[in-house]
Amino acid sequence: VRLPAGNLLGQTGEGSKISLGTLGVMGRGGSAAVALGILRACFEDAVKFARERIIYGKPLSNLTNIQFIIAQNRTDYEAARLLTYNAMGMKDAGLPNTAEISMAKFFAAEAAVNAAKRTMDLMGGYGLLTDYPVYRYLLDATGTIDTCGTSHIMQLIIAGDTLKNSGAGRTAKAGGTKPGEPARKVRMLTGGLEEIAGEIVAILRQAGF
Repeated sequence: VRLPAGNLLGQTGEGSKISLGTLGVMGRGGSAAVALGILRACFEDAVKFARERIIYGKPLSNLTNIQFIIAQNRTDYEAARLLTYNAMGMKDAGLPNTAEISMAKFFAAEAAVNAAKRTMDLMGGYGLLTDYPVYRYLLDATGTIDTCGTSHIMQLIIAGDTLKNSGAGRTAKAGGTKPGEPARKVRMLTGGLEEIAGEIVAILRQAGF
């Protein structure tokens, strides 16, 4: 298959460099975002099922163990969201973010797998039925662990950064620029999933992707 020169991405001979580059910030940030979406779905589906499922005349949500699962799902979702937003905010501000991206990807991916398993436990046999999407959440969440670097690779990156730089105090802020450079504005993503997806697409286009 021959393609016109106008369809070339990058420069001739740089294909390997470009493809490997996607495993870095954008690839791992994207994997963290996928895991974050799975976490949100597990949290929302667990709450919905627990409210609607009636056991011996009472909602399943009345059981303490079920509340423990819901609490853990929400906590993991909120923690992964803050890690991911902070890491991508630092990327948007032009700050060093390799460790932060790795932490977001590591935590979100592992948490998504555990949340999917907990939600399946909460739903019992219903969790195995195709009528409910939670079985797919577990399959998709497992894929995020190996994408763009396994959890062990993420841990090595995090540990290496911590031992080299002490790993303390780096957060997304507008003032994190070189002397003489204007402060960069941190852009935090808010809204529903469709709005966030639209903003991410706009950011990628502005960056030349």
